[in-house]
Amino acid sequence: MRVNLARKETGVFSINWIRIGVTILIVVLIAGLAINYYILRTQKSSLNKQISSLNQQLNVLNPKKEEFLTLREQVRQLESDVERIEGKYVWPYIAQETGYVIPESVNLKTFSINENKLTVSGSAANTELLIDYIDNMNQSPYFSQVTLQNYLNQENISFDLIATMTEGGEDDAF
Repeated sequence: MRVNLARKETGVFSINWIRIGVTILIVVLIAGLAINYYILRTQKSSLNKQISSLNQQLNVLNPKKEEFLTLREQVRQLESDVERIEGKYVWPYIAQETGYVIPESVNLKTFSINENKLTVSGSAANTELLIDYIDNMNQSPYFSQVTLQNYLNQENISFDLIATMTEGGEDDAF
């Protein structure tokens, strides 16, 4: 008996398709992972640049924010002060209106405001000017109940009068 240990040659080259398929699959997976890694690194770099830019903007804007908050608090305080004193100090309007209603040749010696009462003492060249002054005050939106307290007819007429101040005229000022 004779044993032939040599392989039989068939002349056809045999391909192992499973091994090739697995190799291609592994190469494709590694290439996909490499591309994904590259894309993620690029995005990370871009996002880091954006973060850096935004941090610089924050560094610039934070002091401005603090300044804004301080100014806003000051505005609130001033608005509350205005609300608190609004209507309390009417003397600028009253003094201005007095300038409008006083005729020429009527001189004021004293002018005082207490609560809502205006007390005026002064002198006039004649009675007609004093009457004009009282009429003008009665027609003014700032004064009501104008009463003559003292009247002394000498070389010039000396007078004292009291008027109640009204708030209706404040809205018309300026």
